[in-house]
Amino acid sequence: MSEIRSQATPARDELADIIHVHVCANNLEDCTRECHLAAAALEKDGWSKPRTVNNAAELDALPVGSVVREICETDFFGVLLIPGTFEKFPNGLGWHVVAGHGSREVPLPVTVLFTPGDAG
Repeated sequence: MSEIRSQATPARDELADIIHVHVCANNLEDCTRECHLAAAALEKDGWSKPRTVNNAAELDALPVGSVVREICETDFFGVLLIPGTFEKFPNGLGWHVVAGHGSREVPLPVTVLFTPGDAG
């Protein structure tokens, strides 16, 4: 199942809350229903809350074809390091860098960008 399709309803509620704060904050009328409808429409169009993988077991459980990106960090001097993007290859070949630096291991935590499945 794709990351887009695998998100639970609480992500929709969180999105509705964000919409409410930024769109309806000055509106005295209750717009909760409309905010939830807007959140549902955004999810239908492909929005999903980014998922973070924090340990090796979660990383190994991702299907072949998944793409992850390491969380951006800074070096000792505060310079932003270029994050690596990794794809899980078939036939036990493991994770390989497809963009960014050339690390041989996926540095955890990572953000899941894509999992193959029923999403375009």
